[in-house]
Amino acid sequence: MLIQWSEKYETGVSEIDNQHKEIISQLNRLHDAIVSGLGKDVILDILEFAGNYASKHFSYEENCMNKYKCPVAKENEEAHRAFIQRFEEIKTQLSGSDVDTKIVLDVYRELRDWIKSHILKVDTNLKSCVGKLS
Repeated sequence: MLIQWSEKYETGVSEIDNQHKEIISQLNRLHDAIVSGLGKDVILDILEFAGNYASKHFSYEENCMNKYKCPVAKENEEAHRAFIQRFEEIKTQLSGSDVDTKIVLDVYRELRDWIKSHILKVDTNLKSCVGKLS
C-alpha cells in the first residue's frame, strides 16, 4: 500500500516535513520494487538510506522538539533509539546471508508501521508546540 503525503503528517516544521516526505518516497520506492519483483535489488539501498536518514533526521527533529518544548520529546528520542537498533539488527542479519523475500517484506512493513505510528502519533505533536512559540 502506497502512502500519500497529506496534512495529517505535518509537524509545523517544513524541514522535518520535507524529510518525512523523503522517507515516504523511499518506502513507496520499496513497495514498487516489491510489486515488480525487484525488492531484493533495492533493499540494501533502502537500508543505507534509512541509516543516513536516521542519523541526520533524528538529530534535527529531536533538537526541534527540545527547542519548542514538545511534551513527547523524550518519547520521541526513545523511539528513535529503538528504530536505529532495529535497523542495525536487520543490516547485521543481511550481512551474513542472502537477501530473501521475507526480510524485504519485513523491512517494508517496519518502515510502513514506523510512518503510520511514529510520525502520526508522536512527530505531529510538534505542530501545536511550534504554534505556541510562533
